[in-house]
Amino acid sequence: MTELHHYWRRIGSYVWRTPEPVTRSIIAVNVLAFLLRFIVAAVAQGGDPFRWFIFETSDVLAKPWSLLTYPLVPADIISLLLSCYWLWIVGGMLERSWTSRRFLPYVAGITLITSVSLAVGSLLLGAIGTVPPVGMNGLWMPLAALTVSWCLLNPDQIVLMGFVLPIKGRYLMWGVVALTYFIVAGFGGPWLAVFALAGIVTAYLYTRDHDRWVYARQRRPRSGRPNALRHTLDWLLYYYERMRRRGPGS
Repeated sequence: MTELHHYWRRIGSYVWRTPEPVTRSIIAVNVLAFLLRFIVAAVAQGGDPFRWFIFETSDVLAKPWSLLTYPLVPADIISLLLSCYWLWIVGGMLERSWTSRRFLPYVAGITLITSVSLAVGSLLLGAIGTVPPVGMNGLWMPLAALTVSWCLLNPDQIVLMGFVLPIKGRYLMWGVVALTYFIVAGFGGPWLAVFALAGIVTAYLYTRDHDRWVYARQRRPRSGRPNALRHTLDWLLYYYERMRRRGPGS
């Protein structure tokens, strides 16, 4: 029991006491979810334990939490390895640059915007025609938005696309946009694919105006009396920093 607690503390320190705890936590949850899914579904033949966390436009009202949880359920081992590797590259850089306090709501925001946009698009297009149901799980859709932000900050950085083809960040960004559109258009139709780009557009606008927004925020002090929402956010951030510094089990 003592050895198990020791290893748990070491794992917690590796995840939390780092400059990119959010990125490492997302990767850790994906790995654990894949292992648990494999054990329950493939080995024990118990069905998919995470089916309620996968986003589906046809069933979003029955499981609204799936609007946020779908990136935590990897599809297969290849997708898990590639997506976690790329998240480590682009997500780690963004988190170190922006800090975890800004990176965490940013990731949650683009995740939610992408799924809500697809749900709304499916509803609107379904009212005027037939639209096949669309589902999402895994990191790839949020990663597309993260990649756009990374490319805007590193336009001249060379990336080996497919570990072979060198391409600059400024061109990789447009390749990601096109790839996302055509993949969604392949199973959801060309008009629904437009709605799938909402997270990417948000990432582009946010990253492009980020420095200007931060500068204006620094120049303009917070006005007005503190309200309940500000107090709640301050307490959540306090406990988050406390947990990150101490690590689990401390």
